[in-house]
Amino acid sequence: METLQKEDPEKHKNIQHMLDNKDEVEYLYQTFSVTDEADPSGKTEVELKPNGAKIDVVADNVEEYAGLLMQYALRKRVDTMMLAFCNGFWEVVGQDHKIFTVIQLEEFMCGKGELDMADWMANTDYKGSYSQGHKVVKWFWEHVEAMSSKQRIVLLNFCTGSKCIPIAGFSALEKVPGQLMPFALNSMRYGEHDHENFPKGHTCTNTIDLPEYPDKATLVKMLDLALNGSGGCPGANDGSYFME
Repeated sequence: METLQKEDPEKHKNIQHMLDNKDEVEYLYQTFSVTDEADPSGKTEVELKPNGAKIDVVADNVEEYAGLLMQYALRKRVDTMMLAFCNGFWEVVGQDHKIFTVIQLEEFMCGKGELDMADWMANTDYKGSYSQGHKVVKWFWEHVEAMSSKQRIVLLNFCTGSKCIPIAGFSALEKVPGQLMPFALNSMRYGEHDHENFPKGHTCTNTIDLPEYPDKATLVKMLDLALNGSGGCPGANDGSYFME
């Protein structure tokens, strides 16, 4: 319902009114069919279910009707948007292109569902006092490996500003198109107060400033707070303090 409310507020209002007044819906004399919006004459009817034009909408089936009507309304809009995308895509690369496989195109558009941890770790730079063998770095990777796929995507977005990586993997991360910029962990002094010790993501350089925590539990606590706060960052509505 929320999607339809954004896409077509008037239609959403009408459907909600029917749901809120089920006992009166039969007086609207609706059937399980709608006028095809693509037909300017307004004479073409589309049935929402088999023989829908012969099925009256009443209190007992109004919820089913509302669900089918929403599906139809949103599908029409998705179809229109998809056609526009396809026309633009084919205009650029041609319908017989051999640039992408189906899987590659899906990854390019939607990102990979799983982040390759071995690839991520192998294509990470370490700055300041950090190195691959530093204890804080080990704690960091141990925690990332224990995260769910969704949590890793949040972490990726926190430090790169993107929820997906290039088709070629982490080795192809860029600062700007054509300029490679690998993911990096940069050491930061551990302060006396908690507000000083949140990790900070720099999306412009694909970097996380990671304090030199005294133990793994503190690292886990502060990193999770940073990722689960408003906009990916705690304590600041715009997230500007912890993510740049």
